Amino acid sequence: MRKILTMCLGIFLLGMIAPSFAVAQNSKLEVKGVVVDASGAPVIGASVFEVGATNGTITDANGEFALKVKDGNSMVSISFIGYKEVQLMANSELLARVVLEEDLESIDEVVVIGYGAVKKDDMTGSVIAVKAENINRGAVTSPQEMLRGKVPGVNITSGDGTPGGGSEIRIRGGASLSANNNPLIVIDGVPVAEGAGVGMGNGLSMVNPNDIASFTVLKSASATAIYGSRASNGVIIITTKQGAGDINVSYNGSVSLRHNYNSLDLMNAAELKEYVTSAVGDKADALYGEADTDWQDKIFRLGLTTDHNISVFGGALDNKLPFRATVGYNYDQGTLKTSDNRRATVGINLSPKFFENHLSVQLNAKGIYNKANYADTGAIGAAVNLDPTQTPFDIYGENNGFWNWSTDLAPINPFSLLYDQWNRNESYRAMGNLQVDYKVHGLEDLSFNLNLGLDVTSTKGDKGNQPNSIMANRDGDGNYKTRGRFENYKNLHRNQLLEFYANYAKEIGIHNLNVMAGYSWSENYSKTSSWSYGRMADGTNNLIAATTPATKNVLVSFYGRINYSIDSRYLFTATMRADGSSRFVGNNRWGYFPSAAFAWNIANENFMKDQKVVSALKLRLDWGITGQQEFGEDYAAIQYSEISQDPTNQYPLGGGDYYFPVKPHAFNPALKWEETTTYNVGLDFGFFGGRINGSVDV
Repeated sequence: MRKILTMCLGIFLLGMIAPSFAVAQNSKLEVKGVVVDASGAPVIGASVFEVGATNGTITDANGEFALKVKDGNSMVSISFIGYKEVQLMANSELLARVVLEEDLESIDEVVVIGYGAVKKDDMTGSVIAVKAENINRGAVTSPQEMLRGKVPGVNITSGDGTPGGGSEIRIRGGASLSANNNPLIVIDGVPVAEGAGVGMGNGLSMVNPNDIASFTVLKSASATAIYGSRASNGVIIITTKQGAGDINVSYNGSVSLRHNYNSLDLMNAAELKEYVTSAVGDKADALYGEADTDWQDKIFRLGLTTDHNISVFGGALDNKLPFRATVGYNYDQGTLKTSDNRRATVGINLSPKFFENHLSVQLNAKGIYNKANYADTGAIGAAVNLDPTQTPFDIYGENNGFWNWSTDLAPINPFSLLYDQWNRNESYRAMGNLQVDYKVHGLEDLSFNLNLGLDVTSTKGDKGNQPNSIMANRDGDGNYKTRGRFENYKNLHRNQLLEFYANYAKEIGIHNLNVMAGYSWSENYSKTSSWSYGRMADGTNNLIAATTPATKNVLVSFYGRINYSIDSRYLFTATMRADGSSRFVGNNRWGYFPSAAFAWNIANENFMKDQKVVSALKLRLDWGITGQQEFGEDYAAIQYSEISQDPTNQYPLGGGDYYFPVKPHAFNPALKWEETTTYNVGLDFGFFGGRINGSVDV
């Protein structure tokens, strides 16, 4: 599949980019100008083209443009989303400074939804869009930090503080009893694979925060049902920035320090001695040490985080090839000693257009390298429970110089847990897609969209304890006692995607119709290999267990949506998606996920036009069913047997040879889709020209 994608990409780019060099070579007159909005701010990326011809350009970062046209009588069109189009003669002095007027009746706020976009006023479901200018700023090193507190009903809970660790994201709480409750994350049209391996956090870690143009959060079933089986926990759609205009270089960096806000108030050495003496007298005096150790203070430190990003963006080849390239580096030092995380990211976006903007191409590629050292968080609990009269170190002791009680029931010195163990991980992840959108010549209301995507993650790591450490000495297996154990592991996760849909949009008088239908195919493959070893007394390593399971699941889908509105007052939406999963068998294989919604734009009614207080008022009603299949196992419904890979599970069958047995796998053929039905009632409102806005959803 990867070879096919690579060949298609190469052939497509060669075929599409080469003809573009021949555009507008016969133009004789060059017109120049600047495009600004009503406030005088430059409009970046506005389309400027000669009417009736094939030559065109876009404004640069200063709003400026230069365009060659046939002669002074040529008509020049200037347009941008959310503004009224302006057409002027090439010899008009007004072209020197074009002021675009905001079009309040057009798509001044276009919201990206599943497989397309829609006007904010025409939305029927519960959808929240957060644009780049409204995203959290400051020392932000991950996308979830940008979104925190910006969307009602979206709860982002920080993890255990592990550097590079992902946050838990819940949209309207958990929807599943036993399956995954994470929302579906879609980056530039590619659903991000779940369970990509150790070290990757959540799917949001794939995106450099500086590249994000907007978040769209789909909450109600009417909005999410188009994603069917993956949307019962909501959907987060991320759109990244694109290049335009003159080539620019941007740098963004931050350095920050962090410390633990508080610690538990525990007894010091004197207080502990006084308390124990009052309870048992002087019986424990021989057990006291001579120190006064604040174990919590010993294991924590001031954490350092540094983040640096460089972006190069603009329009190459005379603005025929808009691009954006980004490189980022992040170092996150945990407040718990021995924990840190290093992350490097690269990304590139190409967005050329051809044939008078009828053919749009989006090429996105992102890569991430992550290297982490994980500290044993059990050291925090040990610091709370350990005797404060003892010192952390015992250079004459047998536990690698760290003081510890000899009994197995006592807590372990947190220094032993932090410095006598290791847990390291390296991860590589690459994600990209090629999206082609063609608006049919002569029938511009009809467009076709093809999306090919690939998401690959490779991780490797090892963990264990040092020889002669307290952990090795307490190892439960006598064969490896005083020597300890260690483990190596590798993981490969690959997700492939092919999607194709057609969209028809037609406006006739007060009637607006938008119909979309499509097909999707995706394959998830995962292979995890691990080897567990015990150290023998003679210094050799003995293999305890080895596993190399590989699994795969395939999802095939058909979906469609109808949006119909009357005079932008009465809005109707209906969606249907059918998902077929290889995780189920027989009649349970296919799941069907419909939704329906209605919205009444009360603010657009005639009786509301003469008042100036209420600028927006919309009532929304919707219902829908979404699905869930992320139960953590690909073959839970299929009967099969497997060969055991556990070296301790072998049988002697004569001659002194040992053999691995074949064992049946537990299965449930009645396993089927988990379904979630959602009802939603919402009210959107705005006052005083949009200065005050809000929504209420039940």
